[in-house]
Amino acid sequence: MPSHSLTSSSLEANYLQARRFIGHVTATAPEGKLAFNTAIAPHWLDAKIFWYERQTSQGKEYRLVDCAGESCRAAFDHQALADALSASTQKKIDLNKLPITQIEMGLSSQRLSFVAFERNWIFDGERCDDMGKLESPVRECVSPDGQYTVFVRDHNLWLRNLNSDGENNSEERPLTEDGEAHYAYGTTPNMVAAGQELPGLSDLQVLWSPDSKQILAVQLDMRQVKSLPVVHHVPEDGSVRPQLEEYKFPMPGDTHMPEYRLVAINIESGDITPADYPPICFTYLFAFFTDGRGWWSTDNTRAYFVDLKRGAQHVQVVEFNTVTGKTRVLFEETAETWINLHPGNYHGPSLFMPLPETNELIWYSERSGWAHLYLYDLETGDLKSTITQGNWVVRELLRFDSARRELWLQTGGRTPGRDPYYKDICRVNIDSGELFTVVSTDHDYTVDNEASSIYLPEIRYGVSLGADYVLTTRSRADQAPVSLLLDREGKELMVVEQADVSRLPENWQWPEPVALKADDGETDIYGLLFRPTHFSADKSYPVIDCMFAYPSGTLTTKAFDVGHHYMYSAALAELGFIVLQLDGRGTPLRSRKFLDHTDGSLTSASDLNDHIAGLKQLAERHSYIDLDRVGIFGGWTTSAGPINGMLQHPDFYKVGVTCAMPQSQLYMALCSEPFEGPNHKQTDFVQPEHLAENLQGKLMMIHGMLDILDVPAATFRMVEALQKANKDFDLLLLPNQKHAGSRHPYTTRRILDFFVRHLLNEEPPAGFDLAAPED
Repeated sequence: MPSHSLTSSSLEANYLQARRFIGHVTATAPEGKLAFNTAIAPHWLDAKIFWYERQTSQGKEYRLVDCAGESCRAAFDHQALADALSASTQKKIDLNKLPITQIEMGLSSQRLSFVAFERNWIFDGERCDDMGKLESPVRECVSPDGQYTVFVRDHNLWLRNLNSDGENNSEERPLTEDGEAHYAYGTTPNMVAAGQELPGLSDLQVLWSPDSKQILAVQLDMRQVKSLPVVHHVPEDGSVRPQLEEYKFPMPGDTHMPEYRLVAINIESGDITPADYPPICFTYLFAFFTDGRGWWSTDNTRAYFVDLKRGAQHVQVVEFNTVTGKTRVLFEETAETWINLHPGNYHGPSLFMPLPETNELIWYSERSGWAHLYLYDLETGDLKSTITQGNWVVRELLRFDSARRELWLQTGGRTPGRDPYYKDICRVNIDSGELFTVVSTDHDYTVDNEASSIYLPEIRYGVSLGADYVLTTRSRADQAPVSLLLDREGKELMVVEQADVSRLPENWQWPEPVALKADDGETDIYGLLFRPTHFSADKSYPVIDCMFAYPSGTLTTKAFDVGHHYMYSAALAELGFIVLQLDGRGTPLRSRKFLDHTDGSLTSASDLNDHIAGLKQLAERHSYIDLDRVGIFGGWTTSAGPINGMLQHPDFYKVGVTCAMPQSQLYMALCSEPFEGPNHKQTDFVQPEHLAENLQGKLMMIHGMLDILDVPAATFRMVEALQKANKDFDLLLLPNQKHAGSRHPYTTRRILDFFVRHLLNEEPPAGFDLAAPED
């Protein structure tokens, strides 16, 4: 079979097409988009009506859906708003590109408030009234009754009376006075916030009692945590001398970890009641209250919190009497490996759900070997019922219907023979465990659920306020999405949006979902195969294996996705490759046995042996796959997979690119210790730097010098080892890039060029600009 050889003109044409795929992800204007309305988010106005933002090739519009009437119409007169805003600002306003954000809409839809041009506005259907300059965002938390707000000043908590006349500062007063640097109230560890990757990290970590008389707060102790130096070699202020910045950064085995001290503050008396409980170790990337790890009872005298111990093998649910300070462990759970409080995929929010009205807790656990839900009584700590059970997993909690005692949720793997990663939508009675399937087909159903954070309003749930309707997007990686409105019985009431994919190339190759066998020959594993638009089954193509070697995340895209994993893989394939996304054993969203396959070795997740076995099976199915030309890549995210592949399997992987190479000994302790322990459970695991002699193929390492989630020292240790082994390699250092710097246009181009040059054996177009606008 002939290899796929390209002329310089055809290769440049492929780069142009690849740029269009990448541009779809990065584009802020509709002109750069290839698909529209791949998912929509409802903003509920009441139990039956919501509005959403609809994308168009000209811009955007706002639509109003009446679930009972099964209708969808313009939410307001867009031309009238454009004219009114233009008259008030003396600026030209396009009705298809209304520059409005932070929209609040009434049921009449003739009156709405919004932000535009850094000012607050109200539109009454005819005119726009300027309501003043938009204040700079501050870290504040307003009481439920709207009378007070709490904020941080000089590491302490302060209270402001929002109903004061503003004539003096007497309405501002401190609630705490012992806060200091590295022992501050209401904050998050700085080494996490500096990564700028996860939502909610800047949220003020306090929680008001329902009666607005007390505050539950954390004081974060970082005083004895060791520091990590970061050098700004090219300071952004324009100076020449390198600048040193330090973050508190605990590494595996360190004696001191970041710890929370939990206190209750009475805002009337000023009394501070600390919980009579040992400090709570910071063991999770999300901030304490943002993740829902603390909540109030309705009687305003008790609070509850979840304490996941260091190493994640022991968790306790604790009652805190906020008047006396006494605490009581209600129940606890232990595990031989590590306890998972969320379904995986990049440390999403925990999946337990407090029910304050009945003082119960829906608890998420993998104690049975599968991820399921359990109902606990918070008065006694007793287990009341097993809500779900079976050889399948709970994936998402959507909304609790207190009137019916029903929980809306999503599950995976309940249908034999179906891709177990596809999510369905169900309802379950939390007392009887009776499960009703709302919708389940050979698709992935996504439901907008951004209200999982305590800082976001309920209007962003995908399930309606009365739990009678759900808006969901049905999709697969090889099909265009469609957003549907369903009733509680699963009846399809209307198609709200059909994704517009008309701008995809004429010869667009939908990626192929593939089911394979792991290296044991028995376990099912699943992946996604990308081909170029100019694909021909009569030619031979090199293949690039994309993998994410981390036990808290999967890589393979299950729905048509506008994100970088999907479109960047399509861009890479467009240059003349077959690209495989695959999740091997040691990754989440399956059984606990599947996840624990690589326990003890953080960077061995998604077993490389499974990837090699899968590629060999694909080569037997498809003669166009050339196993003599196999590359490995981390998929535009941090991953130890490429370096492990190049050093552990040098005869199979010929070209590798690693971005922000992690090393478990240098990783953030909270990310490493659950899988390897403080002193590494698996003593026979060999770090990549000790295998430098094995390198045979072409390797490029990339690292952002300001990355503190995957510290550059890991790459430098590999550089030192390769130099001592007299091995050739490529190194790209990015002085002012933080985490995920591989998605920078220049870095992406260098990655593409490296594979083209060494795996395709072609010379890439010189200096191709991936950031250049389309002609």
